[in-house]
Amino acid sequence: MLLELGPIRAANAIAWIDYASETLGVGFEEFRARGFRGDALAPWITLVQRWAEAARDLADDDEFRWSGELPDDQGEFLTWALHQFLHRSFGGIAPDGVEQELRAPFNRMLSLALLDGLTEAGGACRELSEQLRLTWPPWALPN
Repeated sequence: MLLELGPIRAANAIAWIDYASETLGVGFEEFRARGFRGDALAPWITLVQRWAEAARDLADDDEFRWSGELPDDQGEFLTWALHQFLHRSFGGIAPDGVEQELRAPFNRMLSLALLDGLTEAGGACRELSEQLRLTWPPWALPN
């Protein structure tokens, strides 16, 4: 599955990457207590590290772009995990605050990129994408 991110303002990407790095750094036990499988974190940690590397030297107004091939099963798993995180962490309600406003564009772009990547992969990936779109929090997708 091809995952293509961007173009998006680097400040939005960096805010999301920083938040994800901090969130993933809280440890496996807290995530397990919230109902997440521990093996869901490893692929996310790897991707967030790659995105952080890609954004490292960008100024706030620069464009962030990243693309990479993921095995279809990993793409399915990452998309499902993000779907579950958005529902379990925020109860389907859009989070608010200044920092969230800065992260929101990247979150919407990532959500759509994962779903579109699954759709383009076809077969069972397309079916999963169609199912998840039905219950994806509307605030986490572009209008």
